[in-house]
Amino acid sequence: MNEDDEDEHEDFEGQIEADDREDDNDEVTQAFELFTQFQPKYNTLNPRERRITIQDLRRVARELKEEVDEKVLRLMVEEANGEVGDGSVKRGVGVREFEDVMRRAGAVGRG
Repeated sequence: MNEDDEDEHEDFEGQIEADDREDDNDEVTQAFELFTQFQPKYNTLNPRERRITIQDLRRVARELKEEVDEKVLRLMVEEANGEVGDGSVKRGVGVREFEDVMRRAGAVGRG
C-alpha cells in the first residue's frame, strides 16, 4: 500500500467513525426524548436544557408496567448525575449524563 492509499484508508476509517458517533448521538437524543417528551415546557426548552426527572422515570416505568420503588428511582438519578441527596434528585439527569449512562451500559458506542 502506498502513502496515498494509506491516506485514503485513514480518511475512510475516520468517516466511518464520525458516522458511528453521529448515529450514537441520534440514538441518545431519541432515547432521551422518550423520557422528557411529556414535560410541561418540552416545546420551549432546548433539548440540551431538559433534564430527566423522577417523574419522567416513574411515568416510563408505569408505561412499561414495571413497579419501581421510589428509592430505586432516586438512586438511578443520583448514579446518573454523579451526585447524592435531594439536590441531585431535583436537578435530574441531563442529556450528557444520560449518554454516559448509556455508554456504560453498552447501549451505544464507547466514543
